[in-house]
Amino acid sequence: MTISNQRNIHPPLFFKNIRLSETATHKRLGLIFHHSLSWHTHVLHLHQKVMTKISRLRSFLNSLPRHSLLIIYKTNILPIFDYGSIIYDNCSDSDKHLLNKAQLSAAKIILGCLTTTSSSDVLLDLNLKTFRRRYKAPRGTGRPKLRYKDVIKRDMASFHISPQSWETLAAGRNRWRASLSYGYSLSATSYAEKMEKRRAHCRLRRDGP
Repeated sequence: MTISNQRNIHPPLFFKNIRLSETATHKRLGLIFHHSLSWHTHVLHLHQKVMTKISRLRSFLNSLPRHSLLIIYKTNILPIFDYGSIIYDNCSDSDKHLLNKAQLSAAKIILGCLTTTSSSDVLLDLNLKTFRRRYKAPRGTGRPKLRYKDVIKRDMASFHISPQSWETLAAGRNRWRASLSYGYSLSATSYAEKMEKRRAHCRLRRDGP
């Protein structure tokens, strides 16, 4: 598969004198990638898969109560939409509309209402979100979140313990406990001095020179 909107941009490819066939899509870990980087093929696959399960949900309409049908939807159908949604959430509006239609079909089956019932009322009654709102992940602000190993290195540095030699130091129990106790006293003193400087700076800004 060649990721491009153009055609015939490279000569034929061979492997052991066998010409490799060109393909327009490639499925990896449940996601269908298209050579034009469009998610339409993947959304069509999801829609077909989900509608099959929704048709089975219809068969339980007269035998199960509403809350049981909703549990079936949230545990067996909704995870199909959610899998990989953080990757394909930039699909086109028409693709999201197709997913919304599938969800509305399931919601109207669960409520047992008419197909002409308002979509917003149906979603509100079942406490469901449209896929435009569901896949809109909040963007983080500020600095990137620290990884666990970064936090460990930072805390060890504040205790004056080298990240490269801590295993050798920890081999001796008494020496390790003494290092931790000494490092804690240094870290606590440094933190107290830092807070005192901050309070002095605040008093200076409040009262003036």
